[in-house]
Amino acid sequence: MVLPPDIWGVLLPTITLPSLSNLSIIWCRIGSSVLSAFLVRHASITTLNLHSLLNHEPNLSPPKSILPNLETLNADAEIVTLLRRAKLPNLKWITAPIKLTYPDLQSELSELDGVFAGLTRKSEIGVRLEVAMEFNPGEWVPSEGPVNKEDKNEEWRHLVKIVGFNTSICDDNLEGMNKREFLPKWLSERFWALERVYVGSDCGCLVCEYHQVSRRKTLEESIREICPSVKDVIINGI
Repeated sequence: MVLPPDIWGVLLPTITLPSLSNLSIIWCRIGSSVLSAFLVRHASITTLNLHSLLNHEPNLSPPKSILPNLETLNADAEIVTLLRRAKLPNLKWITAPIKLTYPDLQSELSELDGVFAGLTRKSEIGVRLEVAMEFNPGEWVPSEGPVNKEDKNEEWRHLVKIVGFNTSICDDNLEGMNKREFLPKWLSERFWALERVYVGSDCGCLVCEYHQVSRRKTLEESIREICPSVKDVIINGI
C-alpha cells in the first residue's frame, strides 16, 4: 500500500516503535517539529535516512538529548543542520548530497561550510558526500592559487573520507572529465584526507560504452595519482 506524502505528518504522532533502530523517510510532507517529537520517542534509532521533508522548519531546535544512540545520519543539508543542534554523542558518520550545477565551482561547498560548522579535523566523525554533477566538466575552471587547508570554516573537509560522484552527462562530456582531469583535481583541491571514491553514470547511451574500459582505467589512474590519500576507487558505468 502506498500512502500519500501528506498523511505521514498525521500518522507519525500516533506511532511509537520501542525497538526501532533504522528509520528512512523520503519525499514526505512532515513538519520538523512533528519529526523531532517522533525522534525523541525513539532513542533506540542508530541509523537515520531523511530526505525531501517538504515542511522543514529551519528555526526549530531539537532537544539536546534527542537520538542518543544515533551512529549514522544520511540527510539533506537542512536536516543535518537541524539535528547537529543536538548533542548526538554517538554519531560516527554523516552523509549529505550536493549538486554541481555551474561551470565556475569555487563556492559550491559554501553551504556545507555552514552545515558542518564547528567540526574540526579532531572530531571523531566521518563525512560522506554524494555529488550529483549537472554540468559539462569541460567548462570547469580550476581554483587559482594554493588552497588554505587551515581555514577554520573549512576544517570539516579534513573529515571527508568518502565521495560518491554521479553524472547523467553523455559521452562527449565524460570524455571531458578525463581531458581536463576534472574529477581528481576537484577532489584534491577540496578534501585532504579522502580515502574512497565512487564514480557512476546514469547515462544509458550505448555510444558511451565504446571506450568505457580505457576511460575507466584513465580516470582511476588520475584519481590515484592526484589524490594520494585515496585507497579505493570504484568506477561503474563510465
